[in-house]
Amino acid sequence: MQLPLDLHRFELRSKEENVRIVSLAYDLVLYTDRILSEVPEAVLYAYDRFLRIVPPGTLRWYLTESMSKHKAITPRSMDMLGGWLKLGSSSREIINIELRDGQDFTNTADFVFFVYGGEPTYPRHRFEANMIRLCFPPEWGATRHLELYHLAKDICHHFPFQSGHSGYVLQTSKYVQEESEFQAFKLGMQFPCVDIRNEITDLIAVRDAIKGVNWLTMLCDDFVDRIRGRLPLSASLPPSAEIIRVDGGVILKAGNHPILGDLDTGEDISLYKAVYRLVEPLQRAARDKYSSFLLPGGDHVAKTQRWLRRLGDD
Repeated sequence: MQLPLDLHRFELRSKEENVRIVSLAYDLVLYTDRILSEVPEAVLYAYDRFLRIVPPGTLRWYLTESMSKHKAITPRSMDMLGGWLKLGSSSREIINIELRDGQDFTNTADFVFFVYGGEPTYPRHRFEANMIRLCFPPEWGATRHLELYHLAKDICHHFPFQSGHSGYVLQTSKYVQEESEFQAFKLGMQFPCVDIRNEITDLIAVRDAIKGVNWLTMLCDDFVDRIRGRLPLSASLPPSAEIIRVDGGVILKAGNHPILGDLDTGEDISLYKAVYRLVEPLQRAARDKYSSFLLPGGDHVAKTQRWLRRLGDD
């Protein structure tokens, strides 16, 4: 049975400015080793699918890698991504834009489309993953999870992913980063089935590795081959965990719907843990490169590593 969402537990505001610095959401994140301008149709397909299900007029702010803060969305900014991705026309080192909702851009968002990719002229493009991220209100995880599952499956059929994950996530604010990450970390340890958004750190860490698991965990065929051994993946998972074949890989589905994994209520997280046990070898390289959260106390590295391994048995 799916537990009702108590969103007030996840909505935290800064002490001084009354900015919403942490909130719950649902996201779909896919990482790739492909140059985005070489697969423009795949990126724009995901963008179009996002725009088709977001209520008109919802998106209000945008941000690119060259901007220090968000600006109000215009028709031109909505079309920027398509212009950058014209086949053979990209002269940018980095293709990056975030489009989001919100009365104020300093508050955490419910709806987000984020894309980031290093082009061939970017010095680190061979060492970092490229990514797309689609984010939705948390209620959708409870009431529209079947639709979100089909959305993920559809985009995976079009986007050449290496890895990915989809489920509940804690949104943080780049404008109040330290306090935001500290509060998100505390919630993340209490709710181990919830991710914490951290796009730039993630793309640096997950080239040829994975971040972790969520309700849906995506693995390319090469990653599957690394962990499968002589037995099929299904031999390592409970019957209630599904393996869905998509173009270029699989989706591992931990149950019928996403969960929070509340440790205080004893919510059953065994399926998430089973998926994590299977894919954990693929996470090891990412843990070595993962930048620590901004946490007080001097033990931020150890705490961040503990969060990355939160679904392990130790």
